[in-house]
Amino acid sequence: MTDILSHESTTGTPASYPFNLDSADLILRTSDDVEFRVHRAILAIASPVFATMFRLPQPQDDLRKVLPPTLDLSEDSKTLDTLLRMCYPVAKKEDDDVDNIALILSVAMKYDMEWPISVLSKKLEGLASQEPLRVWAAASRLHCETIARKSAALLVAQKGAAGLYDILIIVNKQPAALEGVSAGDYFRLGEFLRQQGKVPDDYRMLSPPPTTEDDAADKPLADSNLQPSFACGVPQPDVICRSSDGVDFEAHRAILTSRSVVLQNTSPSTPNCPEMETREQSHSDSEGRGSSVPHPSDAATRMPILHFEGDAHTLSIILAICYGKPASDGRNLSRLAKVMATCRHYETDSVYQEAQRLWDEKTQSSPLDAYFTAVQHGLAPQARAAASLVRSRGSEPLKWSYSPLMEEATAVAFHRLANYRRSCECAVRDALAIIVQDWESDSVKKSGTKNRKNYSPPDIKLSHQALFLTYLSGMVSLPMEKYFGSGWQSSCGRPVTALLDPSLEDDLPDSVEHFLYRVIEAGKTLPHQIAAAIEKVQLEL
Repeated sequence: MTDILSHESTTGTPASYPFNLDSADLILRTSDDVEFRVHRAILAIASPVFATMFRLPQPQDDLRKVLPPTLDLSEDSKTLDTLLRMCYPVAKKEDDDVDNIALILSVAMKYDMEWPISVLSKKLEGLASQEPLRVWAAASRLHCETIARKSAALLVAQKGAAGLYDILIIVNKQPAALEGVSAGDYFRLGEFLRQQGKVPDDYRMLSPPPTTEDDAADKPLADSNLQPSFACGVPQPDVICRSSDGVDFEAHRAILTSRSVVLQNTSPSTPNCPEMETREQSHSDSEGRGSSVPHPSDAATRMPILHFEGDAHTLSIILAICYGKPASDGRNLSRLAKVMATCRHYETDSVYQEAQRLWDEKTQSSPLDAYFTAVQHGLAPQARAAASLVRSRGSEPLKWSYSPLMEEATAVAFHRLANYRRSCECAVRDALAIIVQDWESDSVKKSGTKNRKNYSPPDIKLSHQALFLTYLSGMVSLPMEKYFGSGWQSSCGRPVTALLDPSLEDDLPDSVEHFLYRVIEAGKTLPHQIAAAIEKVQLEL
C-alpha cells in the first residue's frame, strides 16, 4: 500500500456494487487492476491503519476536484471484495476454503481490522475439525497460537497422531500445506503430538523456546558483530581483493592464481584490464587486514583491484586458506557454505577441499544444523551427507533434537528429512524381514518339513529356534546405529550361547553347528544388507 494518494485518471476495471457508487471519495486499485470506489468514513472506522493514513497531508491538484484520489494496493480483487463486504452493510460472501479464509484474514490483520479479524479467526478455527493439518499450517503462517494449538489437539484426538511420522502420509498428500511454515513450528507440532498434547501450560506452538546461557554461548556471532580478520602478513602485496560489500584485502597475485583456474585466465598484466581497477588509496591496515577506512600512509599506493562476488567474511576465509592461515570463521556452517559456493565460481579446488574438510568436521558434531544450512545454500551433496548422519544417530524414531536454525529453515526441508529417515527405517525393517524369512526357509529345508512352527533341530529345543527368530525380529525396533560396528557379531552371538544346552558345548552335533553357522553368517552379512537397503533411499531436495 502506498502512503500517498494519487489523483491520476482511472483506467482500471470498475468493481461491482456497492463499490461503484459515485458517492465514493476514494478509489482502491488492486493488483489485478480492479478499482473499488469506497468511502473513507467507513474505512476509517474499520481500520486504524486507513484512519491514520487519511490524516496525513495530501498533495493538491486540479484532478482532485473531478476524481477521488486513488490508492494502489497489493491485494487482488477477489480478496479485497470479500474483506470490504465485511465492513459494509451488504450481503457477505461465504467461503469455506481454509487457504482463502487464511488469505483474507492475513489482509485484515495487515490493516488491523478488528471485526473481520474476529469473524475470520472463528471461522478458521471452526474448520479445524474438518482439516486440522491445513488449519494448523494456516495458523502457523498467521502466528495464531490458539488456533494452532486447537488444530494440533484435534490431530491427536481425531487422527491418533503420536509424532511427525503419523502425519507424513497426510502431508505427502497435501505438500502445499507446509508452504510458508517454518521448520521450528513443524518441530513443535511433532513434539506436541509425541507427548499426546500433554505439554506444560506455557508450551508455545509457534514460538521458539527461551534461549539459555549455553545456547547463547554456542550461537555464532552475527556478521555485523564480527569483523573479517584476514591479514596476509607477507611483504609487497601487489593486488587488492575487494569483497562484494566493499571491504579490501591486500594479497599477492601469484598466490591467488596458483589456487584458481579462473583467476589465472582473468588476472591482468596491466592495471587497465577491464576486470580490474587501480586503487590510489589503501583500505587495509598495516598488516593487510581488510577495512573500509582509508589508511593515510598508503595514499601513494597504486595496485589493481580484483572484485570478488563473496562478502567480506567469505573472502576473508578464502584468503586465509590460500595463505595457509587458520580461518577465524572456519567453524561457521553458513559462512563455509558461502565459501564453497564462491569456490565453485572461481574454480579454486584446493580451497574448496579445505572448506569441505572444515565443513565435515562441523557436520560430525552438528549434522542437523549442517543439513538445514546446506539446503538453504543449495549444497545438495552436503545436505545428503548431513541427512545420512542425522538418520544414523537418531535415538528414538519419534523424537527429534531441536536446533535454533529451524526457525529460519522451512518446514518443507524438515518434512523431507523426516520422510528420508522414515523411509530408511522402513528399508531396514524390510531387510530384516528377508533375513528372518531366509532363516526360516533354510530351517525348513534342512528338516524336510513344511511346518516351520513344528520344526526343531534334533539337538536344539524348539524354544531355541523360536527365540533366535524373535531376537532377529526384535532388532527391527532398535536404533539403526546398533546394526553397525564390530560389536554386532558378538552381540548377535551372546543370545545364542544362552540358547544352547550347556551339555552340548564340548560335542556339538551337526544340527547345532549349522545353527551357529547361520548365526555367524547373519552377523557377517546383516550390516551390509542394511547399508545396501539404506543406500537405495534417496533424499528429496
